[in-house]
Amino acid sequence: VEAYHAGRWDDALEYQRRNKETRERAGDVIGAAIAEYNRGLILVDQGRLEEAEFAFTEVLRVCRAANYVAGAAAASGNLGIVAARYGDFDRADELMHDALQQFTDLGAEYFELDTRLRIAERHLLAGDHEAALQAADTTLERAEASEGTGPVRIGLLRVRGCAHTASGRPQMAFEPLEAALDLARAESAEYEAALVQASLETARVHLGEPPDPVARDEILRAEETLGIVAWPEFVPVDKKALH
Repeated sequence: VEAYHAGRWDDALEYQRRNKETRERAGDVIGAAIAEYNRGLILVDQGRLEEAEFAFTEVLRVCRAANYVAGAAAASGNLGIVAARYGDFDRADELMHDALQQFTDLGAEYFELDTRLRIAERHLLAGDHEAALQAADTTLERAEASEGTGPVRIGLLRVRGCAHTASGRPQMAFEPLEAALDLARAESAEYEAALVQASLETARVHLGEPPDPVARDEILRAEETLGIVAWPEFVPVDKKALH
């Protein structure tokens, strides 16, 4: 976890691999599944979707066999994220709403709100920009009333900004995106800050403005240090404009 927050994601992946192997030898099946789940979270953000899908599928199998409901819900929700990134929106919708129902039943508010964020992102990827905006606005109101929801609020503000850009209103994207960037920096969330910067650059491109060299450098630095191989395509844009 320390390696992850320090931006050493490759080290974090290796630590979690060793964590999983050690727990398997000790007979800690659920602990091993949690380690694999944590690997999957990093792999998704790096854009290594095939590896992430394999990890979450394994976690889902183990958690269902062990009747670990929270773990199964988390794995299902993240398989939904992978499906949405692949463009399989029907499967994404099914998996995410299954996870949402389980988290709601468990009273796991943070994970419920995070799943609602992912559903908003799924709408955005599917091109249903107004549904994305509505989902983000509704969930943001709840997230702002809860403590410890900084990462969720960053994502919801980003979705709001991207939805405005994709709907042909790029001038309305800056307020939520700049708020998201401020929050990401306050949370020391390097990946989220870079993702918001990419969203801001997309809005600038849609307005015909030149790229911001500071934003571009932050995006490229995150790609290199965090091992990003692909960014999620929340708003279509010519990547040459960012590089």
